[in-house]
Amino acid sequence: MKYFWRDWKNILRDWEKSSCRILFLDFDGTLTPIVNDPKKAHVNEGMAQALNRLASKKSNQTVIVSGRSLKDLRSRFSNRHVLFMGNHGLEMTPHMEGMPFPAKLARKHVPFLRILERKLRITFMFWPGVWVEDKKYSLSLHYRNLSKDQFTMFHELILFFQHKFKDGPLVWRHGKRVWEIRPRVDWDKGRAVQFVHKKLKSDFCLILGDDTTDEDMFSRMRDKAYTIRVGRSKRSSADYYLKNTQDVRALLETLSRLPSKHRSMSGHELKESVLCRN
Repeated sequence: MKYFWRDWKNILRDWEKSSCRILFLDFDGTLTPIVNDPKKAHVNEGMAQALNRLASKKSNQTVIVSGRSLKDLRSRFSNRHVLFMGNHGLEMTPHMEGMPFPAKLARKHVPFLRILERKLRITFMFWPGVWVEDKKYSLSLHYRNLSKDQFTMFHELILFFQHKFKDGPLVWRHGKRVWEIRPRVDWDKGRAVQFVHKKLKSDFCLILGDDTTDEDMFSRMRDKAYTIRVGRSKRSSADYYLKNTQDVRALLETLSRLPSKHRSMSGHELKESVLCRN
């Protein structure tokens, strides 16, 4: 895994030569820092402006891919050119309908999700720092604010639920202080991105993410896209990494304001010149 700003020239050269580009961007931890209360997460002004410039250009297609619900994502962006994939690709904006069978099958498991949701809410009703988020086609069990002395008991209860429902149509995925619970179907962020990438027929693809669920995108699109993880990890399938969301903003602003003769600048100088504009 290489630091992006040490190996940026070939990527930007390919960007300039391409005529139809697509960017797949995770939300939490990528476009906005992880916060204790997910409802308070927001894209800062500099990041939003860069996204708007990118999405407004006819040669670019910007797609936000998140575990959040489609309704949640759409409420956070005003640019009509941005596309959205919520619930790890189980929901998509209307003009990307016609989803494959596995994604449609997931909807049949929603009643089972409702049963588990009620049991989780009752179990953790009086646990400070733990809450269940219903996203229609999936659940998120957040524990970002749980005190460390309760971690052991919390994870024991998680193991209990996983064992009790092991034969059910649901799968559990661990993220950053959150358990994502969704239908056990052959569909994830990686397959969803493959589907949309094929449908939009781009000649340049860039993928940005920071969490374990984003690894599905990195691994499935490795030969077709530039894959970038936010935060270095030896276990990641991504080819490159950026240090944090500020680094992401620098990259997006660089792409949105790319000088015609960027080769005369170093990667560090280019990144700094973009950051200094705001």
